[in-house]
Parts: sequence; structure tokens; C-alpha cells
Amino acid sequence: MAAARHPGDTESGEPETEHEPMVALTRPELLRLLRAFVLPQPVTDAQHVLHWSHRRRRHQHRAATCHRYWNEVTAAA
Repeated sequence: MAAARHPGDTESGEPETEHEPMVALTRPELLRLLRAFVLPQPVTDAQHVLHWSHRRRRHQHRAATCHRYWNEVTAAA
């Protein structure tokens, strides 16, 4: 019984390595490659995480305050 082969396999059963047709890189795949080979690993020490948590919550408070103010201004108009 013959073994099932994939399209693109050579007669010896080895897959081709040059000029194989492939789909284009997707955004998630490109981002995965960049994270693996180019971008530095994120900092995860406690001080850094707490700093960004504080910064993010401060920004969210500021944004919510401005949003409420803007809604009051446009409701009065």
C-alpha cells in the first residue's frame, strides 16, 4: 500500500524546500516574527508593572472626567 503524500512532495518523499508556493504573511504572523526576532522582551519586574498600572488608571480617570465634561457641554448646547 502506497503512503499518502502531500502535494509538492518530490518523488523521494521529501518536501520541496525552494520556491514552494505559500500564502502571504498575515499581520498576526508578522507580529509574531517581529516579537520573536526583533522586538525586545517586555519588562515584567514588579516596580515596572506597578508604575504602568498607576499610569493607566490615572489616564483612565482623566479621560473619564473629560468625557463627562464634554457630554455636559454638548447636552447644554
